[in-house]
Amino acid sequence: MVNNEIRDEFITHMRIIERLMKKYNKIGVFALPGEGKTHLIMSLRERYQDTQWNFYELGEDPVTDPYVYAFISDKQMVPSFDIIFCMQYSKQYKEAVSGVKFEDGEWHPMDDYIQKANRQRMDKINITGKTVKNMNELSKLLNSEV
Repeated sequence: MVNNEIRDEFITHMRIIERLMKKYNKIGVFALPGEGKTHLIMSLRERYQDTQWNFYELGEDPVTDPYVYAFISDKQMVPSFDIIFCMQYSKQYKEAVSGVKFEDGEWHPMDDYIQKANRQRMDKINITGKTVKNMNELSKLLNSEV
């Protein structure tokens, strides 16, 4: 999915946090809105589900040590941290993962790339008038190349 010349920044972020988890008990992960911290926290939760580590996103309360806590602004009420990791994906990585480019020269969060890719895919699919019986069928319909 990602061009070989572009390192997998998601895995890099995971590894950095895992290294921090060996040294610290209260880790903050700062990322701008839409930059992919939810996916990162969900992946960490799954990977470390059988450990004492806790993984939170902004607004989850109360928090229990040890924890990794993701947040989006320095103005928010957050728990105390031993260290804060700042996370952001490069434009090249976002383009390689999504297959989408923004030509306007402005920064866009990962969510913008994914949404644009989904819109481009949906332009190729005509779902008008189709019915499905459950969410699995809907997923199949949305992922078809009709």
